[in-house]
Amino acid sequence: MRYILLSIVLFLGLSLTYGIVVNSIVATVGQYAITKQDVERMRDFIKESNPQSKTNDLNSALKELLLSYSIITYVENNSNKIIYRQREMDNYLNTLTNNPNDSSSKSRLKLYNDYPEEFLLQIKKMQMIRSILFYDEFLKEKVESQVDTNEMLEYYKKNKQYFLEPPKVDIIFISTPQPNNFTLDQMEELEKNLTSIANYLKKSDDVTNVMNKYQKIIPFSPLSGRTGLRQAYELYNEGYPEEILMLSLSTEPLPAGKDRTIRIKNGVVVGPELIKFRSNGQMNYVIFKLISRQLKQQMPFEKSIPFIENLLKEKRTSEVIQQALVEKINRGEITINIVDKSYIGAYDEFLRR
Repeated sequence: MRYILLSIVLFLGLSLTYGIVVNSIVATVGQYAITKQDVERMRDFIKESNPQSKTNDLNSALKELLLSYSIITYVENNSNKIIYRQREMDNYLNTLTNNPNDSSSKSRLKLYNDYPEEFLLQIKKMQMIRSILFYDEFLKEKVESQVDTNEMLEYYKKNKQYFLEPPKVDIIFISTPQPNNFTLDQMEELEKNLTSIANYLKKSDDVTNVMNKYQKIIPFSPLSGRTGLRQAYELYNEGYPEEILMLSLSTEPLPAGKDRTIRIKNGVVVGPELIKFRSNGQMNYVIFKLISRQLKQQMPFEKSIPFIENLLKEKRTSEVIQQALVEKINRGEITINIVDKSYIGAYDEFLRR
């Protein structure tokens, strides 16, 4: 035991001598300790999950952690009344990780991989809020009251820059797999025919006509043809390669060979190019033409209403739950201790919010 104590003393001495950074405790909520690293990672998580948020500093991160752990503490202290089952989290993670190619899951899966603890804390908080509202009819009634149309309109006017229609594109996309067993002469003939198609498309948008001409000698992929003006994410969900969709949305000059660039605009034809698609790893000859696109189109208020209503209901839910928790904190039912006094201001804001 004497040698163990001596080792601890030496370690502490070395820590002071060499300035080892200790992950100090900032605050405690019940049995949960919030460290400096927790606050910093939550700040980074908020920045990545919502880049437009104005509340992505350390103080805001601490307030979010205080709220989350207050909710968890309250539910755990009342487990005989409020039912929360861990399998809810397990089911959510199972759905998230088993649908990696679903567009709505991709961004959430990236957040989960980059910030697993912070991501799971947010999911647990939301699930526990649902459990609280199921138990407390008074809070549920306050949360579910109708959102006023004037309130939604005011929010829309203040945040119009964020309410944009999803980008739409109208493209011609022609693709054929790179043959594995062609002779050199056959490859040259294929590339010659593809070049003829590209030259034709520089003068005409009638892709059906040119594909009919070559369909007996070129095995076009099923997605080849013209899309019509459609939302880019819909095309992605149908299997159009992300490389092509990114190209169709690009507004910056792109490299196009030695000392050359190309800017994608209406009427521009690219290809034939040999491209390896990330989705399946296959090499394909590709011809692309941008017919038209709509970027950053303002979403009308009427179409924005469902989004705004959900946002305001989420905001109201957070406010109602927090107010209920602050009352319990003031009555001593939930204990919060701010260890790092530089965060006293953030704690005061948390109690007032």
